[in-house]
Amino acid sequence: MGKRLDEALAEADEIERADAEADAAPETLVPGHVKVSRPNRARSRVLQVRLNPDEFEALEAIAERRGLPVSTVAREQLLRLVAQDEAAQRGETPIRAWGDLVSAMDRLRLLQPEIVMLQLGAALEHRADVG
Repeated sequence: MGKRLDEALAEADEIERADAEADAAPETLVPGHVKVSRPNRARSRVLQVRLNPDEFEALEAIAERRGLPVSTVAREQLLRLVAQDEAAQRGETPIRAWGDLVSAMDRLRLLQPEIVMLQLGAALEHRADVG
């Protein structure tokens, strides 16, 4: 196994051991007034993905630039894929979204003279109040 994989497995073992100790006797590890939470406990399934070194390094570089863990960047992309697939199942395609955007822009264009008049009226009121 590679060095990074060995380190990751050792870290995972250490985390599991610490979690087991905390679950066994939480009162001995933290004071009573401290609330213990494990926010990611709901995410209980693990997916292992094989990447070649270049792919993993590219993912690491993205994560580093964004100040996030590699797993968070990977999870974000996987969840985006799931959301896109669900949207496609509901018939929400990029073409439909583009059409909705064009329609909204057309409606805004029709409202533009009205918006300009409202802004002009507000500016004149402000000028009268100040002057």
